[in-house]
Amino acid sequence: MSGIRDVDRVNMMHENPELRWSFIRKVYSIAIFQLLLNIMVVSVLVFVPPVAEFFNNYVPYYVLCIFILFGQCSDLLSSSS
Repeated sequence: MSGIRDVDRVNMMHENPELRWSFIRKVYSIAIFQLLLNIMVVSVLVFVPPVAEFFNNYVPYYVLCIFILFGQCSDLLSSSS
């Protein structure tokens, strides 16, 4: 086996339900926060005319912004571990 004894597996199945529900609440709250943040960003990109015009007229700059953003995110993630 992978180092977990059968006794440990049985004990994990009988965890505190309050702990399980708090974990589920935390996961759903993070998912809802990300969804709301996404809606806000997309709303700005669609409904603010200067921003929408920029992204419609300057596609190469838009692609460049995405690459820079992903590059910065990958740098942050690699430096934190």
